[in-house]
Parts: sequence; C-alpha cells; structure tokens
Amino acid sequence: MVKNVVVAKFGGSSLANAVQIRKVESILNSDDKRRYVVVSAPGTDKDNSYKVTDILYNLYYNSRKNVSTKKIVSDYKKLPLSQEELVKIISERYSTIALNLGMKTTLPRLFDTELENLLKKKNTQVDEVVSRGENFHARLIAEYLHAKFVDAADLIYIDEENDPDNDKTMRLVNQLTKLKGKRIVIPGFYGNTDKKIRTFSRGGSDFTGSIIAAGVNASLYENWTDQNGILCVDPRLFDETEAKSIPVIDVMTFKECRELTYSGFSVLNDETVGPVRKRNIPINIRNTNNPSYKGTLITAKHNRDSIIVGIAGKDGFCTIDIEKYMMNKKPGFGKGILDIIAKRKINYEHMPSGIDDISIIIDEKVLEPYKKEILEEIESKFHPDNLKVTPDLALISIVGEGMFYKVGISEKVTGCLARNNINIEIMNQGASESNIIIGVASKDYKKGIRVLYEELLKKK
Repeated sequence: MVKNVVVAKFGGSSLANAVQIRKVESILNSDDKRRYVVVSAPGTDKDNSYKVTDILYNLYYNSRKNVSTKKIVSDYKKLPLSQEELVKIISERYSTIALNLGMKTTLPRLFDTELENLLKKKNTQVDEVVSRGENFHARLIAEYLHAKFVDAADLIYIDEENDPDNDKTMRLVNQLTKLKGKRIVIPGFYGNTDKKIRTFSRGGSDFTGSIIAAGVNASLYENWTDQNGILCVDPRLFDETEAKSIPVIDVMTFKECRELTYSGFSVLNDETVGPVRKRNIPINIRNTNNPSYKGTLITAKHNRDSIIVGIAGKDGFCTIDIEKYMMNKKPGFGKGILDIIAKRKINYEHMPSGIDDISIIIDEKVLEPYKKEILEEIESKFHPDNLKVTPDLALISIVGEGMFYKVGISEKVTGCLARNNINIEIMNQGASESNIIIGVASKDYKKGIRVLYEELLKKK
C-alpha cells in the first residue's frame, strides 16, 4: 500500500547559501507530506565560483601527489588552487552558511577536523573525501531544520553488480518509516559497499532520492532544481531570446524521460528513473526559486496530446564501419565484433547494419586509446573487405511515445534536414517506435537540433 509521503531532493543550486536554504525550509513547511529530504553538496552562487564537490576532488588529489588525477580531469573541474586554499574554501563555506542562517553550532569546526583527519590517513579513498560535501551539508541542514540526520552509508548498500536498488537497500531504507516525529534529512550521492564509501556518478543525489522514494514507498518523488522543469530542447543551443521561449514539458512518461536523459538532457541523472519506475512512483521536477510552478511530471502513462515530447543530442561520437560480403551468412559475426569491443570495457551506443555491413557507434574519446588494437584484431579475425573509423559524429534523438500512433514522422524529420542541407549519416528507430536516432556530422549538430525544433516542437 502506497503511503501518502513525499521524498523531496534538493540540488546544489537550491542549497548553495543561506537564502536558498530558507527557501527550502519554506517549501518543506508548506506540506507536511514532505517527510524525507535528500540534499546535495552546496553548488555555485554569486559569491562562490566553485562547487564543493569539485573542491573536494581537487583537495584529495592535491594531497595524494602519486595518485592519478584522471578522474577529475575527465569528470570534474580541475582547479588552480593549492591545498591550503582548497581547505580554506571548504571551511569558510559551511561556516558562512551556518552564520547567515543564525545558527549557533559547532558543526563547521567539527567538519574541519573530520576532513583534516581523512586527508591525513594513508588509506583514505577518494570517495570518502568527495562524499563529505553531501554528508556535512545534510548534517548542517538537519540541525537547522530540527530534523533527524540519517547517513546514506547506513541505508544504501551497493551490491556485487554495482546496483544500489537491491533487497538489502530496500529493507534498510524501509526502516525509516518506523522513525516517527521529526523530518529526516539524508545526504545524496553515495552509499556503501562492504563498509566502504562509494559515490555515484555526477548528479548522483538524484539517484539517492529515487532509491529513498522506492524504499519508503512514497506517493511522489520531488526533484527540486533551479529550473521550472524539463525543457523540450537544450536551451544552450539557442540564443538568449530564443531560449526563454522554449516550453517546459508538462508531463512525460518514464520511458521518454529515460530516452531524453540518456541522449543528452542534464536535468536528471540518467539512472534516476529506474527505482521509481519499477514501483510506479511519479517524479515531479520543480523549481526551488519558483515553487508555485507545477513543473514537469514524469509518470507511467499520460494523456498528452503532443506526439513528440522532446529533442536531445550529444556530440563526440565516431563509427567503426565494417563491410564484409555475405556477412549475413556468417553466424556470430556481429557478436564477435562486439566481443572485441566489450573486452576493453567499452560500451557502444547503437549498431545499425545492412546485409553486408555494420556501423558501431562509440564515444570517440573512449575509443581513442584502444582504436589501433581493436582495428587490428577485427582485421585479423574477420578479414573485412573494408574497415575504417569515421570521426566527428553527433547523435540527435527525437523522442515521444505518441510517434507509435502517427504516420509520417520519419518523413518530416528527413525532409526538414534535407531542406536545410544537413546530410543524415545514420538513422535508427527503436523497436518501440518511441524514438528516432539521427546521426549527423558534428558541424551540423547544433543547426540540426535547431531546425528540428522549429519543425516539430516550436509553437507557431
């Protein structure tokens, strides 16, 4: 039986300073059903140029000169600051927030000591340090709200398959429902595996909120950000005036959200949908700075009139193009190619094919270190007639479950691109017909999304 409780997750921009935290307090107090609160580390604001998570990554690697900095170079912003400067920024950030909230608390000094001790320990892992952004903030906010702090490391167990959505986690999270009285504040972004802290991917606090919502059997999972909801196309690809007119998606399905998020939308971490979708718990994307706006509702089904819900895209792909006469008569040919790629732990995006050819779409940066050896192994094992890598490919996804019931969408897409002199390198439509994937040259990526938006989504 679904309980009438709401899990509310607040992102880094929503909790960047005391002014924002007071907005969060007002939102929580406006609805008693918002019993479980998941918080991110402080983000940037007009007075703070750096996200706390970025600072902590840099701080860890600055204190470990012999450890590879590959992670922060690829996933996080590398900062030109000394270890002393980084420590000072962290210390002052939490102290300033507490001071501006009018709190008389010793927590900021305690945070300084805990962080210092972590950095001194020889066996401290990067995830332990980076997770302190959420941990410290959740403890500070819990004290401010007179709520109960519960550590995510005591709730979220990451199993052998690297999946936090498992029976053990659900049992632990469900124990929260037995805690009566106070509101509960939980840090996002991390869990534990064999008593070791493990962080999630960027935006992982969204994932934490989804897991908590699933475990307590919430009636709704609210994800509070600095946006009114999910826009139907990436506003960064348009000028400022055009971006302001892009409409918010009022309702969409879990499947549509998953497709758009994976294809480039950045409002939600792309793993977030899984736990709540499995248990049919709706997600509501809301704006902390505009709480009266209803936002975007993500649910199992909808009665939306529109056929296409959104257009997303990513740049930076390439294709491994393989041609072999009578390929379709050779059992296991495709599997053999994918095995060569998989043993380098490389994921592929799509694999359009014909009777004598296959194109495997891969992230160009991921492929680059292994490109030579992969091509040599394919040549050695399969002796293709032609084998090449085609760089500079972008993927555009047109998403909407309504396309299944409407004839002629593919024709509209191809016609629009042809009229704008954009060549289609690859075109692939999923079996469910809820998305169309278009591959275009990187130079045509932004133009392609803009003209498709004008044709398919812009309100005339």
